Amino acid sequence: MSDLLALAERCEAATGPDWALNAEIEIVVRGFPQRAYDQRNGMRPRGTPAIDRLEFVRKGWASDYTGSIDAATSLFPGETMYRSGHSATGPDPSMFFCDAVTDAPLCADVHALAMTEPLARTAAALRARAASTPSLNAEIAGINQGD
Repeated sequence: MSDLLALAERCEAATGPDWALNAEIEIVVRGFPQRAYDQRNGMRPRGTPAIDRLEFVRKGWASDYTGSIDAATSLFPGETMYRSGHSATGPDPSMFFCDAVTDAPLCADVHALAMTEPLARTAAALRARAASTPSLNAEIAGINQGD
């Protein structure tokens, strides 16, 4: 969960598409890839990681979350509603915003502001995923009840 929020902050701080950030998002959200090829193909035995993280990044096997609106949108959990566009009322009108509300029962409201629309959507989607995490839901419920 904290990984998701840290990645969201990195998206907001980025100035454009970032392949290394895409790879970190892919690993945290989708999991590290497992391949099932034999030694003749240069891969490890079934059930073990076929590549290390650096190779994963170098080969560009992650989706382009920070550069593609469609890829960024694929990160939103469940029935999340969102809207995004230029931030005409923000501190810098050239920046983009994304507001999102997760589905019930939590209905968490998340916001992001970034240099590009894919970065803003990716940051908001990562925050929405963090808000949809059961452990965070319990933590928020405890705070709301004064615990």
